[in-house]
Order: sequence, then C-alpha cells, then structure tokens
Amino acid sequence: MVLLAFAFDAVAENPDRRPENPNCLVYGDEVVLIDHELSFPSGIVASKSPWEVGGLQHLKDGAEHIFRRELIRKSQNLDFDVLRDQWTELDEGYIAECHSALPQEWEEGRAIAEQAIMQVRHAKENIDGLIDELRRILK
Repeated sequence: MVLLAFAFDAVAENPDRRPENPNCLVYGDEVVLIDHELSFPSGIVASKSPWEVGGLQHLKDGAEHIFRRELIRKSQNLDFDVLRDQWTELDEGYIAECHSALPQEWEEGRAIAEQAIMQVRHAKENIDGLIDELRRILK
C-alpha cells in the first residue's frame, strides 16, 4: 500500500524517493522499498518530529516524494485505519529482532541503528499524531 510506504519514509525522514530516483520496485499493486541509505539521518536534529504539527511540512513544501501526488488524488479515500493497525501491531519482538540482525561488520553503525529503532518506537507510540500530520499534508 502506497500510504504505508509514504508513512514509513516520513518516519524515516527519507528524502531520497523522488521521481528521478524512485528507489522502489513495483509489480502490480506490490511496492517494495529499497535503497534506504539516507533514511534515519544521524546527527540531524529535526525541529519537529513527524507526528507533530508541521513535522512533515517539508513533504508538502519542497521535496517531491514519488507517492505524494497519487495520495493527494486519493486523499478522500485513504484508509488510515490500515496504517494505524500496521503500526499498532508492530511487535516489540520484531523490532528487537531487526536491531539484533545487524551483522558484526556493521558494529560501528550500531548507534545509528539504535536511533532508528527509537524513531520507529516513538512513531508507534504517536501513531495518531503521525496520521493527523499525514492527513494535513495530503490535503
């Protein structure tokens, strides 16, 4: 679902999924996001979190995310309940499993991975705010 992918990129603060660089594979209704090297930027402190009012303004003002136009066209019919359910059902065990899956060779990136895991946890805790902000920028 395109809305889920857009929400993930919003939480991951990924600026790199643009028309000239989509970084995804599409087969029918299936979308697979790839190439996440600019996701969860380390050392950059955003003025607002994605679930705060104005936290996703950059996705409305400047950066042209590949899914935004389609989502705006469908804005009256977007199923935010599915998005809420997906984030709410995100299991802590799965989150921990993702964290522990980092290979030993990437040990120097562990702090960045921990920041990303915390961002995902915070998004889960603040899913209603994230949905409100997504609704605001997709009008």
